[in-house]
Amino acid sequence: MEATNEFTHQEYLELENEKLDLESENEELASKSKIFITTTIIFAILFVLSLGYIILSEVNEPLFGKWPQVAQDNRQLKVQLSELNGLKPTIDSLVTINNTLSEQSDTQEGVFFEVQIGAFEHFNMNQYMQELARLKKEQVDTMDKYTLGKFRNFKTAQAFNNDIKKMGIADAFIVGKINGQRVELQEAVVASKKTLY
Repeated sequence: MEATNEFTHQEYLELENEKLDLESENEELASKSKIFITTTIIFAILFVLSLGYIILSEVNEPLFGKWPQVAQDNRQLKVQLSELNGLKPTIDSLVTINNTLSEQSDTQEGVFFEVQIGAFEHFNMNQYMQELARLKKEQVDTMDKYTLGKFRNFKTAQAFNNDIKKMGIADAFIVGKINGQRVELQEAVVASKKTLY
């Protein structure tokens, strides 16, 4: 029986050693768990603080770094953009006035559209030229070509051409000119889109 008691005692010692090993492992895991939880909490706090700072800096000026200069530059750009937006109606008005003046002038520079109302060999309209202030005559070879109106905007020329046709001049059509020279209509349309008057 003594052998049985020693064996039981031996088993008891092994179990006691296993228990100590498990307790040591458990303490080590608890320590690692505390470190992990502490690290996670610290990272979460840093994340929340960073996110809060970013959100706050969107509403207010940042507290440090280069952002104050960026914020100041951004404010200046917003002021300049506001000033430019305020000038847009004035610029649009000036462009309209410039187009109207150039349409009424004798200038040949730039892109224009005119409505040709006829081409005649044996019909002289010189007697009507003063009454029809915008009527122009061009002689090309043996043909006298007459145009009426002078427009920078193709759509305006189209509207005028339609009105001329309604008046009974069914053969009226739009002529494109660049710097006083006739060009293909499509070429003049493309050139007018590229040119700001």
